[in-house]
Amino acid sequence: MVKRSGNHVKLYLDYHLYSNLRLSVHFIRQKHVRQYILHSLESFHTWSNSCCL
Repeated sequence: MVKRSGNHVKLYLDYHLYSNLRLSVHFIRQKHVRQYILHSLESFHTWSNSCCL
């Protein structure tokens, strides 16, 4: 029973990793990577500003 549930958890995690990977590939294909990077830099910039103030 424990082994079976363990396999179930592994499948669940594998599925999530796979779907995340698929989303990443989708975003790369759509060339949203640049937008994503800009957004990350922007949020980091605002965070560092609020931190330093």
